[in-house]
Amino acid sequence: MTNAKSYLAMQAWFTTLITAGLNYLFDYFPQISFFKSVAPGAAVGISHLVILVIAYIGLPSINEIRMKKEMKAARKLIANCLANPNLAPEQAAHYNQCLIDLDNKLLKNINVRIDALTESEAKSQATE
Repeated sequence: MTNAKSYLAMQAWFTTLITAGLNYLFDYFPQISFFKSVAPGAAVGISHLVILVIAYIGLPSINEIRMKKEMKAARKLIANCLANPNLAPEQAAHYNQCLIDLDNKLLKNINVRIDALTESEAKSQATE
């Protein structure tokens, strides 16, 4: 899912918002104001479910978005350089190697995430 610090930050943020929303709802409908005392506890449970939904959807982190943007920009720049008709064969080989290096970095990043997920899964199974 997410690491512990991110989870706690999201939990605190969503709990605050959901508690305020529930309090507003309980004030708006006086018939259910009896349940206002359980709003903080319900907000913790609802925020946990919201975080699970976000994890299930798989929203990318800011670092992942930045990495994809930089990779796309680098790939576009290299493609523009390769489109030059006056390019020397050594330069073309260099730019092709740069494309291969970009692909390798992308695969390495994906492998790191897969390894982290499998390691996390192994730890959770070991504790059961």
